[in-house]
Amino acid sequence: MEPQQVTKQPVTQQAAKLRTFQEATVGKVLNQVTEMQQAGAIDLPADYSAANALKAAWFTLLATEDKNKKPVIESCTPESICNALLEMVTQGLNPAKKQCAFIAYGNALTLSVEYFGKIALAKRYNPKIEQVTANVIYEKDVFKYEINPITGIKKVIEHSQVLENIDPDKIKGAYATIIFTDGSSAMEPMTMAQIKKDWGQGATSGSSPAHKNFPDQMAMKSVINRILKPYINASDDSELLPINGTEQVPRTANSKVIDIESEVVQSEQ
Repeated sequence: MEPQQVTKQPVTQQAAKLRTFQEATVGKVLNQVTEMQQAGAIDLPADYSAANALKAAWFTLLATEDKNKKPVIESCTPESICNALLEMVTQGLNPAKKQCAFIAYGNALTLSVEYFGKIALAKRYNPKIEQVTANVIYEKDVFKYEINPITGIKKVIEHSQVLENIDPDKIKGAYATIIFTDGSSAMEPMTMAQIKKDWGQGATSGSSPAHKNFPDQMAMKSVINRILKPYINASDDSELLPINGTEQVPRTANSKVIDIESEVVQSEQ
């Protein structure tokens, strides 16, 4: 009996365009990062793989839509996609680890650093940070804290809570705590009014399903973001360089704007 021949399925036009677009964005960023590493112009964490992060980012982009439910790889410019991917790599983030996400503002794709990513960045910038925790304060909880009048550092004195107090509709506030390697700590509280104002600054203005269904989790994210902000902004990577008046990437030795040809073929839906 003659061996059966395997016929390859023809590559569809849509798949070919996707491949072209991937090479012109993800592939171009990876090549640029490789050149920068070889030239000693970029210093990535030892346990960070730019190739793996970019692969994860590509699959994330394929599933990401803008506010009009259109895929961002169609609605956003290739230049903004490249710069968002480059910003992700220069900060050593990976969307597969829930450290960052991609958000479209008009036709520009931007990188949003999630609170897992902010914890990773804060620990990277300040190795003395050992742990970051957050707790929710409910009505009828006993919550007391003190403020050092000299340093301004806040410290929880008491937080007593019983199971019956836990009610997503009765959240009074939340607080985050940083524990340092020397045993010291820092705490930052927020009232629910402050948390809701923080939510209002986001793309969904606090009206996303996550905010409605899991307000306790989103409240903890807000206080973690707040307490980590000084540690991240105090680093050298906090200086931002505007690109075309809208996008931003860190202005450090790890950053470089990628400019690609405008005739890149985008994918069909």
